[in-house]
Order: sequence, then C-alpha cells, then structure tokens
Amino acid sequence: MVTYSGTGTATTTSPDLEARRRANDKAAILNGSASRAGADLQRVELKANTLLPNWETGGMLIFDREKKCEEAIVRVSVDGKIIEFPFTWQKKK
Repeated sequence: MVTYSGTGTATTTSPDLEARRRANDKAAILNGSASRAGADLQRVELKANTLLPNWETGGMLIFDREKKCEEAIVRVSVDGKIIEFPFTWQKKK
C-alpha cells in the first residue's frame, strides 16, 4: 500500500493534427510563392544570346546587402570586360 499526499501534473502527448495541417498549408503557400518568383526570374533573366549587337535592354538587379551599407559597386562581366556601376543609397529622412 502506498500513500501519497500532494499534487502532481500529468501530460498526455499526441500529435496536434490541426497544427500540422496549418503548417502544411503555410508550407504549400510559401512553396508556391517561391516557385512563382523563380519562374519570374527565369523569364526576365538575360540569356547568353538575348541581345544582338547594338541592341539595348533594361532590367533589375536583386541582391542582399549589409544593413548599414551606404555605397556599393556592382561589377558586371560583358564580353570578357568588367563594367563597374557605383551607387549610393539615399538616407531615410
């Protein structure tokens, strides 16, 4: 015979199926967004044969930068030559 006087806590663990469903839904949304972004980048990227001689184009450049960076130089290789594009970020007022 055992006598116990006091309090105790019992925890029952089981899979939280609703949390799992929400996580799966969120992952599906993020994967869809990433797929669309990747497809957009592939659609607009410059290919090796995109421009013929004397043609021009414009576009965007996406890259990570250090938070406190105020100046940068983007170097682009074109036909074996390096072209530098220096620029600065405007400080927020």
